[in-house]
Amino acid sequence: MTSKIYTLVICGLLGSMSHIYAGNGTTQPTFEAIILFQSAPNPTTDKCLIRTYLPDNDPNASIRILYKDSTLFKEIPLSGEVGICSTPLYVTDWKADTYLYQLFYHGETRSTLSFVVKH
Repeated sequence: MTSKIYTLVICGLLGSMSHIYAGNGTTQPTFEAIILFQSAPNPTTDKCLIRTYLPDNDPNASIRILYKDSTLFKEIPLSGEVGICSTPLYVTDWKADTYLYQLFYHGETRSTLSFVVKH
């Protein structure tokens, strides 16, 4: 367990810290990661998969797809999603270019990555 906590802290994936009851009147910290994984495959020609990890439900959570100039292209709701979520993107009719994607969670942009569409 300790190595997992250190891994989350070292990799910068730490989202929030809370405390849980550990028995005998004590509490111990727990860590909840909020993770946006790299899309796969990248680059892509027809379809890619974006995975996220969400520790709890946020009715306003979404993946935002942006053009490389940061203007919004598409928003995909993630409401009701908890744990590891997989979101497929079908890009056959998208312009060949580099796109940014963001995880929007609890009112904040948590992470931004990019992927390339090639045709």
